[in-house]
Amino acid sequence: PSKEASLAFMPFVLGRRNCVGQPLANAELYTILANLISKFEFTVFDEGKKDFFVTFKPVGAKLIARKV
Repeated sequence: PSKEASLAFMPFVLGRRNCVGQPLANAELYTILANLISKFEFTVFDEGKKDFFVTFKPVGAKLIARKV
């Protein structure tokens, strides 16, 4: 990802007042993502457009998932 994209997603903030649930949320995220990647093959159908306000999100992007 670009530097802009990697800096756009910070749901738990940084610093002294860091979220105490961050390790559990990250563990769940990595587990679900690993399961999806191992069971499906993803291809980009439509890249959509890039929207950057507080977080980076591709608006209108479409993926095709094919079971492996």
